[in-house]
Amino acid sequence: MRIVLVSPHPPSRSSLTEYGFHLARALRRHPDLEELVVFSDKGSDDAFPPGVEAVWAQDSYAIVPTILRRARQLRPDAVIFNLQNASFGRRPVPAALGLLTPLACRLAGLRTIVVLHNLADLIDPVQVGF
Repeated sequence: MRIVLVSPHPPSRSSLTEYGFHLARALRRHPDLEELVVFSDKGSDDAFPPGVEAVWAQDSYAIVPTILRRARQLRPDAVIFNLQNASFGRRPVPAALGLLTPLACRLAGLRTIVVLHNLADLIDPVQVGF
C-alpha cells in the first residue's frame, strides 16, 4: 500500500506538526505499508527528513493544483489529510482553498481520507485569527 499524508511535519512550525509527526510514525509501522510520503508546508528552512516533501506554501492561492499535481504523480492508494481550519494559511481565501483540496483529490479519482481537528461551527473565528 502506498499512502500520501498531507500534514505539517517537523521541522515545520505550523500547527498540527506534532500530530502529523506521530501520525506518520504510526502509519510507517503498519505491515502492509509499502511507502509513505508526507507532504508538508514550506514553512521552514531546515531540511526535511527522508520521505517528507515540502510541497505547499502557507497562504498560497495555488495550494489545490500544487498538492493535486504531486499526488497524481505518485499515484498513491490513498491520500490522508491531517487538517484544521488554518492548516493552509491564516488568510481566509487560501485557507478555504486548502480545505477544498481533499475534494479536488477525490474528484481526480484518488481515495481520500480526512482527519479534521476542529469544526468551523464550534469555534469563534475571531479567536483563531479569521
